[in-house]
Amino acid sequence: MLRSVVREGDATSHGGKVLAGEESLKILGKRVARIGDPVSCPKCGGNQTIIEGTPGVKCPDDQMVALEGMKTSCGATLIASQALFQVEDGGVSQFIAGYAETNTQTPTAAAAPQATAITENNARPMTPVFTKSCLRSEGCTDAGTNSEPVGNFGQTAFYQAAASVPVSAGGTAASGETGLAVMRFIGGTLASAGRWLVSTSPLGVGVMGILYSPKLNEGESDYLDSRLLETLAKQHGTAPTRVRFRWETDANTGKLIPRGYHTSPDGGFDQVPVRMMTLNSATGHYEFWQPGENRPTILWTPNEQEFKVPSHTGNEEEPFIPSQITVLPLPDKVGSDIESLPMPEEKGFRDYILVFPADSGIKPIYVMFNTPRNQPGIVTGQGQKIEGNWLSSAGQGMGAPIPSQIADKLRGRTFNNFDDFRKAFWKEVGNDTELSKQFIISNYERMKVGKAAKSRRIDAVGKRSSFELHHVKSLKDGGSVYDLDNLQVVTPKRHIEIHSNK
Repeated sequence: MLRSVVREGDATSHGGKVLAGEESLKILGKRVARIGDPVSCPKCGGNQTIIEGTPGVKCPDDQMVALEGMKTSCGATLIASQALFQVEDGGVSQFIAGYAETNTQTPTAAAAPQATAITENNARPMTPVFTKSCLRSEGCTDAGTNSEPVGNFGQTAFYQAAASVPVSAGGTAASGETGLAVMRFIGGTLASAGRWLVSTSPLGVGVMGILYSPKLNEGESDYLDSRLLETLAKQHGTAPTRVRFRWETDANTGKLIPRGYHTSPDGGFDQVPVRMMTLNSATGHYEFWQPGENRPTILWTPNEQEFKVPSHTGNEEEPFIPSQITVLPLPDKVGSDIESLPMPEEKGFRDYILVFPADSGIKPIYVMFNTPRNQPGIVTGQGQKIEGNWLSSAGQGMGAPIPSQIADKLRGRTFNNFDDFRKAFWKEVGNDTELSKQFIISNYERMKVGKAAKSRRIDAVGKRSSFELHHVKSLKDGGSVYDLDNLQVVTPKRHIEIHSNK
């Protein structure tokens, strides 16, 4: 498909503009936009970044050229203001290079067919990602569709906090300022230099996983480079990846276990927040502050300082780290054994790509923490009396409330994690004589086994096709996980809309 080349000053679907381009490459007097160039976004606030480009069309700095329809870090679509110069998706770089030699001239109508004719194939635009499976060939960053080992994506390391050994910000164990704990290595294939510390606040980290992608900065256009990731981090943006992880409770053992999932743009889960690890010159620590924290969430120090990692965490409930972690496809059909995942912004995933300062020499890493959803809790709240069609409002506003008769069944019960609660919630809906009449047979059968009812097709987004539970006051802002009055039932489409407007 032919696409117009995007230039500095061109618009986006969010009402923003492309703010920069390649100085040496101009079309009709305007710089050619590339992956990594900044874009304003009045809808999301601040500046965003172009994150898509076509692999066969590159500038002298080896950055891919942006074409109409490609995306920014906030999900906005680029809109080209000229149609005279177009290239095929995957077009050869000679088009731009050749035009740069004559870009001071006014192009003629005869030049357009010549420009559009220089193509190699009809490949669709490639989105550079943080990491992808090694089973995908060069030039392809599509998500996987089958189970495969995590080693196909990179190396991993897993840690647990030693809650009984607080340390000061300066690194001395059990002295000075408290509120930090040493992280102990409990499994994985990656040997991390230095030491990790974590906050012991309510939003702190009990367990942590790290994924390191060895392909970063190796010159491959399939991967986001550190320069672009640093730009995204400073803008508090997001970056695409083809695998994400979260801690889940194993149904058989009751222990936390890391699980990975293939993530595609269509599924709505491929974007991970990118943040900076900043150097604290007073302590020598690199720090990451999670939103809502009044102290660093995690810290990394390049040497041991004065403390030693304890041989045991002091927590008898250690996670189970399998010798082989399998990355799974997200469920896309009725009857899947994999539960429908919560919205990432709702902390179903609690993960980040962390970028160290350029002069540190340390490559970016992906980290995932345990979430309040994995903590046990007691159900509270009264719910609301329901009249008429219960889920008729699930696609608007804040969604549909929890019915009072369901609240009566769940109130006071203790659950090990939110996944267990969600299953119990839908089972109670399926068992309720009045509410269950409002669902078709297939949804009734799903709810009887603890699975969420399917929404209408027009309310689905990609593989997210079931009703979801939304926390009105987010967990990071102190919202209660198990408060029924803090929960609403929403469609996948409305859930995404709610979070995109925050």
